[in-house]
Amino acid sequence: MYPYPSLARCFSDRNGEPLWIGLDPGTTKTGWVVFDPKEEKVLHAGHDPNEFVIHLLGCADADLKDKVIMECFAAQGMPLGESSIETVRWEGRFIERARRMADLQSQVPQQVQHRLDDLLAPGGFPAAD
Repeated sequence: MYPYPSLARCFSDRNGEPLWIGLDPGTTKTGWVVFDPKEEKVLHAGHDPNEFVIHLLGCADADLKDKVIMECFAAQGMPLGESSIETVRWEGRFIERARRMADLQSQVPQQVQHRLDDLLAPGGFPAAD
C-alpha cells in the first residue's frame, strides 16, 4: 500500500507520541510531510497521487492527538479554472478523511491560507502562483 515501507513503521513505532501531517493539496498530486513535533524533525515527505494521501490520513490516530495541517485554497477575486475547482474538491475529501480518522464530526484539520504563508515568509512578498 505504501511506496515508502518505512512510512508505516513511523506510525507504529512512535511510542505513543503525536505526529503532525502537513498537506499542500493539488489537482492530482499532493505535497505532504509527516513531522515529529517532539523531536522537531521531518520523518517523511513526498509529492504523491491524491489517492495515496487519502490512505496516509488513515494512519493518523486521534487518540494520540495526531494533527492534520492543510494549506487551503484562497480565492483572490479572479475567475476559477477547472483545475482550481478540482483542488478544492480534494481539500474537501482530505477534510472528510481527517474527520473520519478522528471519529469526531466537529474536528476539522487546521487550515492555513496560502496568502498568509506568503506574507509571513522571508521577504514578505506573495509568491507568483
